[in-house]
Amino acid sequence: MNDDPIPWVDSDLVREILDHLTSHPHAADTSVGVARWWLGPRAAMVALPDVEMALGYLVARHKLCQELLAGGTTLSSRDGKHSPQR
Repeated sequence: MNDDPIPWVDSDLVREILDHLTSHPHAADTSVGVARWWLGPRAAMVALPDVEMALGYLVARHKLCQELLAGGTTLSSRDGKHSPQR
């Protein structure tokens, strides 16, 4: 699969998310949590739709898993094994 960035995805943001997962391989969070906690000082400057697009990009490239939890919340993680329903 091609890992080349696509024009509408912020490649720096994708890299920051992957860096966070390298440092915290068991991290799991919602898109709001990713924006707030995974991006450090840059978090205040990043729009939530950009975070969601970056997460979708990583899911499409099998670098990230997403789980739909009860209540409709989507949780992103490296391995997708964080659902309390398992």
